[in-house]
Amino acid sequence: MKNYFGAISLIIILLMVGFFFGYITSVTTIGVTTFRIVMICGVLLSVLFSYLCEKGTMRGISLGISICVVFFYLIGIELMRVVLQGNGF
Repeated sequence: MKNYFGAISLIIILLMVGFFFGYITSVTTIGVTTFRIVMICGVLLSVLFSYLCEKGTMRGISLGISICVVFFYLIGIELMRVVLQGNGF
């Protein structure tokens, strides 16, 4: 089963990126809380699966992409939300 954790992590990342762009382009109309829950759960699952994957190239690729998405989401979305809400936006 550990052989497939890297692929599962990449699939989760691709689904999250698709969900994010669907939300940004207003293809899906959901609440902000639902969006945040889906994104945070997806980030946690993808990092967990990529960490539990067997060592090798798939682990490196999936862990690297997962960490990049985590940094983008946490810094680009959550941190900017806090900064902009604090300034009256």
